[in-house]
Amino acid sequence: MSKFDYNKWIKDFKSGNVLNEAPQSEFGIEDAPDLQTELQTYIDEVERVAEEVRDLEQMVAGGIDRYEDETGDLRISQLRNQASRYIQSSEKNLDGLYKALQRAQKGNA
Repeated sequence: MSKFDYNKWIKDFKSGNVLNEAPQSEFGIEDAPDLQTELQTYIDEVERVAEEVRDLEQMVAGGIDRYEDETGDLRISQLRNQASRYIQSSEKNLDGLYKALQRAQKGNA
């Protein structure tokens, strides 16, 4: 870091080269994204991810059940139970996020 040059700063200040304004965002006020649109986009994405999680649950459970039926190995059922708990936990979290986004959307209508 360079040393502060008081004389240069005064010169710049007097010439108007020093601005203490906040930097402008890439969006002006008139073309800023609408909050309702953003929230709806997030809600739609949470719904899509929740559907993917349900599909994943079916795939994992089906694969484990198939393996158990083909091999007769009953130890794998513990893995199925663990997978179910993890997936149910993620579904709860997604549901909570979905509800929070809906509340935010209703609160900012």
